[in-house]
Amino acid sequence: MMEGLAGLKEKTSVKYKTERLIIREIKEGDVSHLIEMDNNPNVMKYITTSGFNPTSAEIELTSIHNQKKYYKKFQGFGLWMIQTTADTIGWISLKYNSDLESYELGYRLKESEWNKGYATEACKGLLEYIRKLDISQIQAVAVPANRGSIAVMKKIGMIYTKNSNIYNEDVVVYRYVV
Repeated sequence: MMEGLAGLKEKTSVKYKTERLIIREIKEGDVSHLIEMDNNPNVMKYITTSGFNPTSAEIELTSIHNQKKYYKKFQGFGLWMIQTTADTIGWISLKYNSDLESYELGYRLKESEWNKGYATEACKGLLEYIRKLDISQIQAVAVPANRGSIAVMKKIGMIYTKNSNIYNEDVVVYRYVV
């Protein structure tokens, strides 16, 4: 299944693989994928309640360069792209969040890839990946109306812990103990 992913053209670091996915570090060539997600009001609907703000290639390139610096500073952590044999379909992240006092799981998919099990598969793969790290738990947050993300959290075994205000948003917090 992964034959088409074996020859990634740009030099990237693979973090982990699942049955249908490869999770790899971000690269400059991912700008169009980020723009597609971040400029889609449906994808961004539950990301912030402060309003939809379309992005640009310049903003996304800056984000990619910052992410590469993050990889160097915090090896084994960061934001990684989710790829199938056909396309790059989203991202997944694992970063320390001081508001949670824990590592936080995050993910975003292109709208065309919703409801195919990709977010759940990528997150389950991440749970296997973190077993080799010195992490006792991870948490994830979502605005309460984001039933899709909350469903993914539940499917991977996360348990609701509390309501909170993080990122200036009222959110629900879910936790997974490793």
